Amino acid sequence: MKLIKVNIPEIVLIKNKNVLLEPGFCNSVGGEPVQEVTIVELLYDGKFLIVNFECLGDQYVDMNSFTEDNAELWQQEVFEVFIASGSEAPFEYIEIEINPNNALFIAKISNPDRQGSGLKVNLISPDKSGISHQATIDVNRWKGFLIIPLTLVRLSDNVLRVNFYRTILRVKPDDNKWVSTPENTVYACWSSTMADEPAFHRSEYFGKITLKN
Repeated sequence: MKLIKVNIPEIVLIKNKNVLLEPGFCNSVGGEPVQEVTIVELLYDGKFLIVNFECLGDQYVDMNSFTEDNAELWQQEVFEVFIASGSEAPFEYIEIEINPNNALFIAKISNPDRQGSGLKVNLISPDKSGISHQATIDVNRWKGFLIIPLTLVRLSDNVLRVNFYRTILRVKPDDNKWVSTPENTVYACWSSTMADEPAFHRSEYFGKITLKN
C-alpha cells in the first residue's frame, strides 16, 4: 500500500499536567471524522503514561462477550493504545487493548515493513506488565483508564510514537458472539492510517508525543 501524505498529530505532555487529546477520532479509512465521540485525556507523571478515556455513542456496548485477558478482543469492541519509544516510525511497539468488560490484551508487536504484513506477536501477561486498568459500562457508553509504565516501552529520549484506536459496533448483532467486520463496525483512530481498508498497524502514521519534565 502506498503512503499518503497526511499531517501526523503531535502533542507535548508536561509532567503532571493533564492534556485533552486532539484532534478527535477519525475513520482509519480515508481519515474523515466519525460521529461517535471518543474523549481521551493524557497525563505523564514521570514514570507512567495515564490514559483516561470515554467512548460515547455506543448503543450496543452490552453485546461484548470477551472476559478473558489476552483473548482475541479485537474481534469485538475495544479501545487500543499502540506505543513505542523514539521519534521514528517503529518496527516494534507494544499493543494494549481493553474492552468494555475490563479484559486486557497486551503484546509486543514486530512489524518488519511497518505496514502490518508479516506481524509477529509476543503476548505479555497483564499481571507482569505493570499496567493498571479499569473499564465500566454505562448506557450507550463505556469508559476507563490505562496506567502504562514507560519501562514497558524502554523510554529513551522522552519521545513516543503512539496511536489510539476504537472499534465501534453500528449494527445490532443477533447475539453477543458477533465478530467485527467492516460491514458492522467503524474502525476509528486518533491518527488515520489512510488505508483502503481498516488497518491499524501502519506505524508511519502513529502520532508523536513529547514528554517534558
